Amino acid sequence: EVVVGSRGGFPFDLSFFKTIEELVLINVDPALIRGLEAIQPHLKKLSVHEFREQIETILVTGDLWSISTSSSLSDIRERAPPWAQLTSVDFRDNKIKDLSSAFKLLVKVQTLDLSQNEITEIQNLDLVNLTDLNLSFNEIVSLADVDRKLGNISSLNVSNNKIKSLQGIGRLYSLVDFNAGNNCIEHVNDMSSLAKLPCLKNVNFDENPVTSSKHYREMLVGQLHKDALAEPDFLLDGKPISKRDMMESEKYRNWTAAPTGDQNLQQLSVTSKRGKRLVRLASEDAVSPAPVPAVIP
Repeated sequence: EVVVGSRGGFPFDLSFFKTIEELVLINVDPALIRGLEAIQPHLKKLSVHEFREQIETILVTGDLWSISTSSSLSDIRERAPPWAQLTSVDFRDNKIKDLSSAFKLLVKVQTLDLSQNEITEIQNLDLVNLTDLNLSFNEIVSLADVDRKLGNISSLNVSNNKIKSLQGIGRLYSLVDFNAGNNCIEHVNDMSSLAKLPCLKNVNFDENPVTSSKHYREMLVGQLHKDALAEPDFLLDGKPISKRDMMESEKYRNWTAAPTGDQNLQQLSVTSKRGKRLVRLASEDAVSPAPVPAVIP
């Protein structure tokens, strides 16, 4: 491991460390770094923090970094070498705003930490080996089409952003751990995409407005895929699913938003001996007592 830190120092030539596998750069001036391309073929872990220049100056080695913003993806791949052995990247706290096509050079990366930046949109992260992605503490407002952008992700952390809905994660079928705590999710029906994810084992929505709703926990359990609920160690907001949660959730199985658009009404599907009936209930915003749907004989 080689650690380089502090600005205002002397030029540092990395080419003397051609066989190193881990590099940490903290608050460095990119103009002082030499020989990054010499260690690129062997590097397995890269950490860069408090970097106030474009992160492309690291990702695209040599004098080619400017092509990442001015050229097509094919030009970058042809002219800039990929990080062939790099499996772990930590780019926390670098004021990154945009995820440029230079991230496509991380062809082997499995774990990517982009937390504590200023990212507003998820893009250019459809990396075939990426399984663990941390995008917490950014400025993301939407997850739309994210299931087309991330591939076989198994762990996704988007906590402490500005997300209002989970629409867009419904085809992340490999997702096991999902953290969306401290966002702006207000209604359980904004989380309906969870019903399509059979591999989930751990989900967290702490500090979202929806968690203060009456019956939030039972209603959310009613949204989850049956295979996910079959997992004995399943955790919701850090707590195991209890038998009571499971029993109460049956009232909310297949629950959806009311088609009338009335925010004070919801629908849920109730099964009786004669089949399914649709029952209208007051929402959590109403002052009525806890909804107990009656089964019509």
